[in-house]
Formats: sequence, C-alpha cells, structure tokens
Amino acid sequence: MTTAPLVPIVSDGRGEQAVSGRALHSFLDIGTEYARWMQRMLDYGFTEGRDYEVIVKSDENPLGGRPSTDHVVTLDMAKELCMIQRTPLGKQAREYFIEVEKRHRAQQPDLSTPQGVLAMAKQLTATAEELVAAHEQLEQQHPLVQQALTYQAGHNKTTRQDFAREVIAWAQSAGYRVLQREVFLFLSKKLGLFVRGERSDAGTATVDAIRRGLAVTEKGTAGSGHNFATGKLTPVGKTYAFERVVRYIEQNGTLALPQAISR
Repeated sequence: MTTAPLVPIVSDGRGEQAVSGRALHSFLDIGTEYARWMQRMLDYGFTEGRDYEVIVKSDENPLGGRPSTDHVVTLDMAKELCMIQRTPLGKQAREYFIEVEKRHRAQQPDLSTPQGVLAMAKQLTATAEELVAAHEQLEQQHPLVQQALTYQAGHNKTTRQDFAREVIAWAQSAGYRVLQREVFLFLSKKLGLFVRGERSDAGTATVDAIRRGLAVTEKGTAGSGHNFATGKLTPVGKTYAFERVVRYIEQNGTLALPQAISR
C-alpha cells in the first residue's frame, strides 16, 4: 500500500494526529456539499472536543468574503467516517490512516533510555512551537479577530442594537439576509444572554450571562429622571456571540431559529 499523503495529517489542539474535515471530504469525492455532509456525519454521535474541533475561518477579510467552517477530525473519527461511506475511496483512506498510526507509533522514542527521553523532549518542543505558530495564524485568519480589528477601539461593551447592526452589515457583505429581530432572538433564546419577553427586565443580561462574564446590565438615570437598565455584551461576550452567529449561519444559511425555539 502507498504511504503517499492521500489526506494531509495535521495536529489537533492536544497535539494528536488529525485531519481536516474538508480535506477528507474532498478526497472521498463526496457529492454533497461539505457543511451538509459533515452535519449528517456528526449525527452519528461524534462529540465536539473529543472527536473533533470546529474552526470558523475566512481566507479573506470576513467583511468582504464568505466565512467557511472546517473540522479538525481525530484519526479515529476519520477512520469511522471512511467506513460509513462504504466506497473504495473510503476503504483506501481508512487503510492509509491505519498505516499513518503504525508509522507514528514506530517513531515514538523509547522513554526507558536517556536518549529516548531527550528525543521526546525535542518532539514536544517542536510540537509546542508548531501549535503556537498555528494558533497565531488562526487568530489572524479568524473572522472574529478581523471583525474586531475592523471596528474602532472604544467598544468596551456593546448593546444588542449595535451588535445587531454589525451582524447585519457582515451578513449583507457575505451574501446573507439577517434581520434585527433574528439577532435579538438568537442572543436571548439560543445563547441565553439576555432576558426576553414582556417582563419589566426584558433586554437586560441574564444571571447566567453575567456569571460567565459574557454580558452585563448597566443601570442609570436618564435626563428626564427615569431610571433605566440596559443589557450589554462584554468584549468576551461579543466575540462568543459573533462566533456562534457565524457558525449557525454557515451551517443553516440563515439566522432564523426554528419555530419551536423562537416562540
């Protein structure tokens, strides 16, 4: 069997061997578009953080290009995906991943010897340097970072209205149609960051959002003498919410929630 890199091997966040979901999808010559295919594969019971990691990225400025979602898939998950396909290419890729694992195990240093310990230390150092470099690159490519750099400094906290305007502007440039009420519903019903409904505290930050440092409620007195309470996203909350918005739109083509959730 050939040992040519049928699918490039990368490292996941734990330094383990993994592959790009999109690269695997391309090699397997799947007829369905990537996002739909991967969602169907995830329904088999794979767990985020254990079997795969999600990466939302853009090859260009996110305000001028459509973002894409990729998955860093462990070799164990990749082998299962190959079996699920039941195709010659799936069989070939699975055998390739098995061979990659064998070669990797054969290259592991013998930790019972000083030379082996030294070799392992060098490997870990190299892996750490690669991870740092990859992390820095992803940070620069990540739409959240680019989005944050696009707007002027001083937005320490962001109201729901301002956040909705930014999401709508990004969505329009990326070819999507998003409404303000959809953003508000997503923040409250999907993410649980703000109180929703006819309550007197509607629009303020939820207790859970405050506890997690994602949102706050700023209180004060208007010039008319009326007291007010306004829910706002913290910088961390804004980044978190924008990432979830991008991921949801990428997977569903819209930010509108199913009726069962939006009620």
